[in-house]
Amino acid sequence: MELLDIGHYEQLQQDRKDWVESLLVSPQHARDPAWSNSIAVGSCEYVEYIKDVLGIAGKYKQTAEEHGSCVLREPLAPYTWLFIAEKMLLSLVSSFFHRLLFM
Repeated sequence: MELLDIGHYEQLQQDRKDWVESLLVSPQHARDPAWSNSIAVGSCEYVEYIKDVLGIAGKYKQTAEEHGSCVLREPLAPYTWLFIAEKMLLSLVSSFFHRLLFM
């Protein structure tokens, strides 16, 4: 509460209520894609830290800078193009065995 320069808990509650009410009537309370489409948003150091903490799960996440902040996101199409050739091969093998077994 020292950082907010608030002396007691009741004042913090009232200030928070006022902040929320003022944001709700503000025209700028729309959804912010940087927050809703990202895994992490903040300083570049923070985003890199989160990516490291995720370990192997964070290896292929994308970092970008947007509006003065860094964001960590999933790749746009994580699997679509990576496995097309593999899917086509599996389809051919599957149809081969299907014909062998049922025709």
